[in-house]
Amino acid sequence: MILGRNDLALRLVNRTGISAYQIDVLDGKKYCPTYDEVAVMLLKTNFEKYKYKNDVRDCDKFAVMLWGFVIQHFFDNPEWEYGWAFGLALGKFQHTGGVRHALNFAFTQDRDLIFPEPQNDHIYLHDGHDRCDRLCC
Repeated sequence: MILGRNDLALRLVNRTGISAYQIDVLDGKKYCPTYDEVAVMLLKTNFEKYKYKNDVRDCDKFAVMLWGFVIQHFFDNPEWEYGWAFGLALGKFQHTGGVRHALNFAFTQDRDLIFPEPQNDHIYLHDGHDRCDRLCC
C-alpha cells in the first residue's frame, strides 16, 4: 500500500490524536510495509550486541540507527519504488511505564501503527495509551 504525505499524516493524526504539526512526513509518498516485513527487517539488525549506556548508546541513538538501517535497505533494493512509512517516535509509551522514550514507528498495511523497539526486537502495537510527542518519517 502506497500513501501520499497528507494521507499518511492524517492517518497518524487520527490514530494518535496528536497535532499534524507534530508529524513530519519527509517524502511525497511512502510504502506501508506489512507487520511481517517490519519483523523480518528488525531481526536482520543484530543491534542487541550493543550495550545501552545513558546519553551515549541510549534510546534515541538506537532509534536513529534502526531508521538508518531501513533507509539503507531502501537504497540497496532499487526495486523498492518508495521508502517505508517508518521513522522515529518520541513520547511516553505504555510498554515503558509512561517514561519518555525514543523508538521507531511504522504505519503498516495490516496492523496500522506499530512501534518496533530497536533495543530488543520487540514490536508493540499502538494501544491508545501511548502518548507520542513527535513522529518523523
